[in-house]
Amino acid sequence: DTYITSIGQYGTQITPINAARFISAIANGGKLLTPSLMLGGKAEPVERTIELNDEDWRVVHEGMRDSVKYGTSVGLNVSYVEAAAKTGTAELGSANLYINSWSVGFFPFDNPKYAWVVVMEKGPSSNTTGATSIVRQVLDWMAVNAPMVYVGDLKKILAAKRVDADLDFVTEHVAEVVVDSRKRKQDDSGPSNKRAR
Repeated sequence: DTYITSIGQYGTQITPINAARFISAIANGGKLLTPSLMLGGKAEPVERTIELNDEDWRVVHEGMRDSVKYGTSVGLNVSYVEAAAKTGTAELGSANLYINSWSVGFFPFDNPKYAWVVVMEKGPSSNTTGATSIVRQVLDWMAVNAPMVYVGDLKKILAAKRVDADLDFVTEHVAEVVVDSRKRKQDDSGPSNKRAR
């Protein structure tokens, strides 16, 4: 039972809000925050601090970033923001006919400001669309409708590519990248391309 529980099966139970608290603590280096629905949160949001050395935090962060670059969260590997994530699939029922699909993570990777938790409950185990696809849709929507969220990350990415860009260019670029990737996705799924495959 210990092995199965350690990977999140068997008796492990957690609410999405608790998962969000844990992911934000991972993102911010151990500060376990008290959740709030009010803009600005509580005056003293830190409930307690989880003490780990910097190297341990670095390993966890890089592992979650690698999950986005080439692991189970690769659907979140987009050009306009560097995210870190972890997926999970909880099997349900005695015959494992259903699953709960989870995606948790944070962004921007180098200076985390946002954490997420998405749970798709009791989907058929044969389902190929998981929580990661929902997070991707939200990130894409934000890039088009609230691009200022990504400006810092995109500026860093462009600077690494030696592109000198002002804020307006960066904001425009975020929306263009998402709109262009959506158009390519539609073009790739068109009737003529389906026959070619």
